[in-house]
Amino acid sequence: MKKLSIYMMLKIFTITIFIGLPLIITPLSISLNNLKDSYSRYVILVKSNLALKDARFHIVQIQQFLTDVGVTADRKVFAEAEMSLIRAQVSFDQFIALVPEKAAEGRRLIKDVRSLHEVGVVMANAYLEQGREAGNAIMQRPETGLDALSLRLSREVESLVYSSSEELSNFNFVMDKTVLNSITIVSLGLGCIILMVLAAILIIYFRVLPPILQLRQSMRAIASGKADLTAKLPIQSEDEIGDICRHFNEFVGELRGLVAEVVGTSKRIFVTSEQLGHSTEMTLKAVSELGLDTKSLVSNAQQAVAASHRIDIMANALQRQMDGFELG
Repeated sequence: MKKLSIYMMLKIFTITIFIGLPLIITPLSISLNNLKDSYSRYVILVKSNLALKDARFHIVQIQQFLTDVGVTADRKVFAEAEMSLIRAQVSFDQFIALVPEKAAEGRRLIKDVRSLHEVGVVMANAYLEQGREAGNAIMQRPETGLDALSLRLSREVESLVYSSSEELSNFNFVMDKTVLNSITIVSLGLGCIILMVLAAILIIYFRVLPPILQLRQSMRAIASGKADLTAKLPIQSEDEIGDICRHFNEFVGELRGLVAEVVGTSKRIFVTSEQLGHSTEMTLKAVSELGLDTKSLVSNAQQAVAASHRIDIMANALQRQMDGFELG
């Protein structure tokens, strides 16, 4: 079975990343958004709960300040009670702003606080102007007295505080679960990314790096002139690295053939050179011997020319003698 090429493996790896990352990032983004929404809701619940508790405290202060007039007869408490009224209204306004779905309940509570303050002021003035009994009568009136209004208002506020605290407690569990889910998704996402990176590193290390290092070593041996041209790189895969090893082996084979041809030609030239040297020696010897024969021939020729000259002289002399005889 043909193995996947490096190009195809990288292509598949890239496609997997482009497909896998959205699958990882999308749940992670949703989880983080849920965590953000949960945290925002948690902050709202905490702030609304604190606003209700502050309002409850200021309601108690209103009742306390105005009731103490019957004992202290101090008119300064009217200003303190009014300041507590303002602070209670501010606390309820904060609650309404934080929890708009309970705005109707918040407005009703503000109205009840104002009624409580008005009845308390009337009671305090009765204490100051008409005496303790008149003030106590207003305080203890059923339904509309200060104690009745304060009790009803306290129960309504306590009900909201309890509801808010219970929701906050339940929401802590939900938020903890959301945080845990977010951490799990983040861990899984990071784990998948780390696995992808490790897979790429392992592919490069085991499939790409060893053949390249072996190829570098072989090229270095060839460059140093100490290469064994009969050795071949092992072809262990049918990918690009395998193609490089195959082409390198073909190149070394061609180089081996070229080197063998050069060596053969060199040997033939050496043999021819030896034969030519031997022939040259024989030629030089023949020429040397020929030189000696030439000198002998020249000497004989010179002697023949001298003898011929003497013969001519003798012939001329003989002719003159013969001519002399004929004349005589």
